[in-house]
Amino acid sequence: MPFSDYMMGLLAEWYRGVANFPAAPTAIYVDLFVGDPTPAGTGGTNVTAQIRSNGSVPVTLGSEVNGVISNSAIVDFGNSANEILNVSHFALFDAQSGTRNQLYQAAFSNSKNIVIGQSVAFDIGDILITAAVGLSEYLRGKIFDWLKNVAPFPTAPTNVYDALFNGDPTPAGTGGTEVTTSLDSSNGRLPITFGALSNGAITNSIIVDHGTADNAATADFVAIYDAQTGGNQLCQTANAGITDYLVGEAVNIQSGQLQINFN
Repeated sequence: MPFSDYMMGLLAEWYRGVANFPAAPTAIYVDLFVGDPTPAGTGGTNVTAQIRSNGSVPVTLGSEVNGVISNSAIVDFGNSANEILNVSHFALFDAQSGTRNQLYQAAFSNSKNIVIGQSVAFDIGDILITAAVGLSEYLRGKIFDWLKNVAPFPTAPTNVYDALFNGDPTPAGTGGTEVTTSLDSSNGRLPITFGALSNGAITNSIIVDHGTADNAATADFVAIYDAQTGGNQLCQTANAGITDYLVGEAVNIQSGQLQINFN
């Protein structure tokens, strides 16, 4: 999911309970680049103004299909005012001009050579936004709804909690079997403290310690929820630590073992 540094920062701070998302953008705009604009927004060459004097073009995004949303209407830049070779990337912004934030960037499947007077337009489905594999259907749906200005982003959770699973809980939250209370009948899920965003990811900065196993169980996956019981699944990942526990064996997630990738 090639979200920008700005967007990944919003997600990380929300996840950590540090800050809520800003209001949803009233529109999303697309710019064209020769070269990769990069998540930091410091790469490539923005050639949008060379194509049309009015600059960025608004894009209408459609419904999610398997973790992807795309433009649901043609994105029309009009006839190019200049010849431009190797238009290779696009970036999405939360405003047409002035102070604005880059939200997403990606490469086209094929670079485009544009001649003077050529119509520059992108068919429905040409501009794709893809969610990171480890995010739940719930969370990626909230991200997409925010981008489309369908709904505000939920309030940041006070805490997020680990849920230990035997089997993959899946993005839909319908797989595997949660074994947290079987292993730790006293506490169940425990809160997780995450460090700051680094290289598009956050990791737990403090050990998550469930003590010793009350029962034998396999916990080969970890899901993260926004509540100690019930709640919404936010992400899921394979357990990077011990997965098969015997009665009396230490059950914990060591510092740095649990990573959430936003890129």
